[in-house]
Amino acid sequence: MLWREEEKANLGDGISRTTDPNAQLYEIVVEFAGMMPMREWLRATSRKEATKFAANRYPTATKITMVSKNHVNQPARIWQNVYPATNPPTKDSGNAKGQVLWYAKGHGWYVASWNCPYFPGTVYWTFMPQDLGIPGPDPALVAFEAWAKACDLAPARRDVAWVSFKEGWARGKS
Repeated sequence: MLWREEEKANLGDGISRTTDPNAQLYEIVVEFAGMMPMREWLRATSRKEATKFAANRYPTATKITMVSKNHVNQPARIWQNVYPATNPPTKDSGNAKGQVLWYAKGHGWYVASWNCPYFPGTVYWTFMPQDLGIPGPDPALVAFEAWAKACDLAPARRDVAWVSFKEGWARGKS
């Protein structure tokens, strides 16, 4: 069986990204053999630098195309369906529970009602998926597995121990 050794991306500041505060966004399309094209936005100080960053990030690309001659003027285009908090969601934007995902600088993504972001520095929001109703793991079983592992319980005794553990767990909750 023959296969080709994949080259690793050449990453680092000044090689595949910049920390320059005056950098702009440049839109590129990267194509790989046998795959659909991938669209990405790179932050760079010039078109030439953006092309260099793309070539270093994707050394196995068959074609890299700059979409526009100039930088992208709309940084909100970085993510699809992510909106600035200055353009707040409506009630219809929330899921069945009325929740959306908010993003706050210094905190990250969090779930809250569509009409009340509660972290300072909240700058973005996006749609929250519907609850699929998939139950999580049984907390009694998780606790039992941890206890059985800590006690090094023999597999032959686990069934009997589980019955007793479950009964004690139920009594403790009532």
